[in-house]
Amino acid sequence: MDKRQHIACHFFDSKLVERLEFSRPTMTGASGSDAYILSHPHNPQKYMLKELPRNLSLKKIEWTQKLSHWLRTSEYAVTPIALTCHKKEFSPEFSYPMIAAAGDGTYWQCIEFMEGTPRKTPTTDDVRVAIEAVASLHCRAKAFTVPTSRTETGWQRRVQQLSSILLFPRCVPKGSNLSGTANTEVHGLCNQFYDFLRSPEVVRVLRKVIAFRMPVMDVPVLQDCWWGHIFFSKNRQQITGIIDLDSAGRDDPAIDVSRLLGSWQTENARLSEKLSVLWPEAFEAYKQVYDCEPDFSTRVQCLHDTAILCGLDRWFSWLLVENRHFSNMEWVVERIRQLFLATPYALKRLETHYFQGNAN
Repeated sequence: MDKRQHIACHFFDSKLVERLEFSRPTMTGASGSDAYILSHPHNPQKYMLKELPRNLSLKKIEWTQKLSHWLRTSEYAVTPIALTCHKKEFSPEFSYPMIAAAGDGTYWQCIEFMEGTPRKTPTTDDVRVAIEAVASLHCRAKAFTVPTSRTETGWQRRVQQLSSILLFPRCVPKGSNLSGTANTEVHGLCNQFYDFLRSPEVVRVLRKVIAFRMPVMDVPVLQDCWWGHIFFSKNRQQITGIIDLDSAGRDDPAIDVSRLLGSWQTENARLSEKLSVLWPEAFEAYKQVYDCEPDFSTRVQCLHDTAILCGLDRWFSWLLVENRHFSNMEWVVERIRQLFLATPYALKRLETHYFQGNAN
């Protein structure tokens, strides 16, 4: 047996594993973790064998697994649940029943495979259906009482990052894991980005942004809710899967809405309008399911616009300072291009908002 089969044997009988087919998912994004789709020639049910992100604790992963199981008991069926290991090849004190340890020190989970297709360019109805599904998740998840380790909110992390940019302008070295024209392009975009952020007008806006007080909320949210993680049925009338809950935690539900709508906006170059102007029906649909006031649309917009700036800053740091390598570097470079093009529009929206006294 190869490594994949050995890991699968933690979740399935070894004779069954020998008959399973292993294939790679078509969408990999920027993740460096291994993932395989497990299928059987005589069984329609498929599973996803996933290496766990190394930057997340096992306790955090266990919390997300419990959340998804709890949602299923609440008749919310579009988040995948993890299988329990039946084979233990590690020490008895290992207390994570749905996590398998491989011989190379990596950890894995096996979850249900969710059928469906993501929508890169959505219709108005697509947006409404997706937002209703996210709102329903928030509405049900708010009753999930299992605590998780206390962390800073998404907004608090944004404020810290923007404050750091203002206090310590980035000095980017010349080395990276990129090569050729991609390396030259990313370095050029990096220099333009930080030159832009150092301008007096932008500094004035950012100082007002970091002074803004966002309400602190404690609702289970996805936190990695973008269009590639939302699966639609063939007729596009319902959501069949919301995948990749590994980053889930407790925070403001506006984070998920800003991430999802924002991913569609930047992907399709509709960069200048507010999200509530582009998709007013999305905000109306959300509020019909889950009332998340005060100033829900304002929170969504602020989180989206600051995510553009902070996201670009993180990508430059990962690539050019930490010299990280990602499984899909072409996707990474394209993501940087999108965020760079979105930056001036995000700053303009923030300037309009804050110079009008935080008016919605």
